[in-house]
Amino acid sequence: MERLDLADRSTVAAFVAAWQGPLHIPGNNAGVVAPPELVRTADGRELQFAVNHRSGGAATHGSPPSPGTPL
Repeated sequence: MERLDLADRSTVAAFVAAWQGPLHIPGNNAGVVAPPELVRTADGRELQFAVNHRSGGAATHGSPPSPGTPL
């Protein structure tokens, strides 16, 4: 079991670095819905955007893909 906090990019990077073996079925379905107030991640991103749209892809691909890079 590894620590993975999708609101903290450093834990996403550490999770990816520690992963061994293939990733057969990624489960990119984490979500934050309507926090009652503006919450920011450690790197300053809005929490809902960071968790719902950035972290799952970063966890699956190791880093956000560059434009034009096939998935």
